[in-house]
Amino acid sequence: FTLHPSTLHLEMDTDIKRLRELPRRWRLFFSGACSQDSYDTHWIRREFGMIPRSRVLEIISNELPTVAPLSSAEVNDLLSKEIPGFVWVPESAAAIPQERWLEVVAHAAVFAAAPGVSYPMCHNIIEAMAVGTVPLTEYPEQFDPPLRHGENCLIYSGEEELRTQIR
Repeated sequence: FTLHPSTLHLEMDTDIKRLRELPRRWRLFFSGACSQDSYDTHWIRREFGMIPRSRVLEIISNELPTVAPLSSAEVNDLLSKEIPGFVWVPESAAAIPQERWLEVVAHAAVFAAAPGVSYPMCHNIIEAMAVGTVPLTEYPEQFDPPLRHGENCLIYSGEEELRTQIR
């Protein structure tokens, strides 16, 4: 599993060193597709025993003050602001252009690496780690070697542990 092919195609990986040095102004961040119809599937619950993406984001937004920009201009404005809560950019509201994706992720201390539709692993966790943003994840075993809590990620298993990690 690598950076998303479109990220590689745009050669954004050549700027990773600089992005790792950006100030982490946001506490927790997520952007991407998250509709309940698509992401709350039996696959993630039944096959993997994990919390679906839509539920992960709901829990986080209930636990932390949430900023949800509605346009690319609002996202750009937030890049210079300290956000002690959760920055949630639903893809449908303010899609982040692919050529800016790694830069935006690099502004966060932690990335909510919620599972995908039918398989936990998503490119966004790889991209977050590449720029030095710590993933908050329920699927550390998808890596070889597995990610380790407090060393290269924050791990939760189930809703209560997710709430604990957020706090």
